[in-house]
Amino acid sequence: MVKHQMDALVCFNGDNIRYVTGTLGILIPKIMRYCIVTLNDDPMLYEQGGDLERVKENSPWLKEVRVAVPIHFVSYPEVVSWLRS
Repeated sequence: MVKHQMDALVCFNGDNIRYVTGTLGILIPKIMRYCIVTLNDDPMLYEQGGDLERVKENSPWLKEVRVAVPIHFVSYPEVVSWLRS
């Protein structure tokens, strides 16, 4: 990420999410599950509501696991505000 001057990376692909977070969730639909990794913080996983508690219980190394809101359902300013909360 440093080499490519990226401060953060958002992953939607199941393989990338598994690589970043060490979790394997429900893979379909793919847009419903994602993670964010930054240079200075632990990865944040955004998980489908039905799988949220299972992932929290089975992945104690993740400090941030939140309910995923499909990005295509909200406007850009709402996404930025929600991700910062």
